[in-house]
Amino acid sequence: MSSTLRIAASRANGAKSRGPVTPEGRKASASNSIHARGPVSSDGKSRSSQNSTRHGILAASVVLPCEATPAFTALLAGLQDELQPETATERRLVEVMAVADWRRDRLWCLEMAQYVHAVHIQERANDPYADQENAEIPSMHTALAFAALSDHSRALELLNRYEVRYSREYQRTLVYYRAQRSERERNERISKRTEPNIG
Repeated sequence: MSSTLRIAASRANGAKSRGPVTPEGRKASASNSIHARGPVSSDGKSRSSQNSTRHGILAASVVLPCEATPAFTALLAGLQDELQPETATERRLVEVMAVADWRRDRLWCLEMAQYVHAVHIQERANDPYADQENAEIPSMHTALAFAALSDHSRALELLNRYEVRYSREYQRTLVYYRAQRSERERNERISKRTEPNIG
């Protein structure tokens, strides 16, 4: 397996990021960090101070022993930073999204591991195509591995079904989150307009 595939697989499986590795990446990261504000209000600061405890409890029930807990908490924190949930419902919806995304990433790793294992089996087996011109096709062992996985196992079918499930769960939750937030903000605007003007 190429080093690029190993790096991608380990990152998807929760390996710790070493941060940007190119000068351009470091420059972009530095310019993005200027815009990070963090919590401003006292309520926001209070909620933020509880994040590590809450993230840790959630991670303990979601992250497998072979996966990296810091990667999950970083995923959750990234979604919270982007979506800025303000109510308990909004925070819970963001957690549901993080879990769905984490599980989808896990499935990608499992699918890759299935392929790598099956390709190794094909490479070690007596290759019926060794003396034919098909041996020149670079992806022949992968094609044979796919056929073996498809014909003799439901693993790929199940992985694809679960991937669709988690993708839909993520998208549905994001839509519901936006609807909840829009409704809350609309109600807040109406409430402000109907408040008596004292002064």
